[in-house]
Amino acid sequence: MTGSPATLSTPSTGSSLVTTAQRTREQARHLATLPTAAKNMALEAIAQSLEAATADILAANAADCETGTGKRDFSLALRPSQAR
Repeated sequence: MTGSPATLSTPSTGSSLVTTAQRTREQARHLATLPTAAKNMALEAIAQSLEAATADILAANAADCETGTGKRDFSLALRPSQAR
């Protein structure tokens, strides 16, 4: 991605990253006021969503790693086969 943080877009919504960060901060404040049971339910839903999307997440990660191969700014930590 290129551009200033205010002009970068998230792939799924097209919202600017700054806008997304602001919304996230607002939602975090709201979540902090919820009872523990509600927070636990939210965490469980997030965990289930991540587990259901594991194959897609791993495929996208593999594609990102492949794209970054050979680029100087790509972390060796993300390419364990090439780490020393």
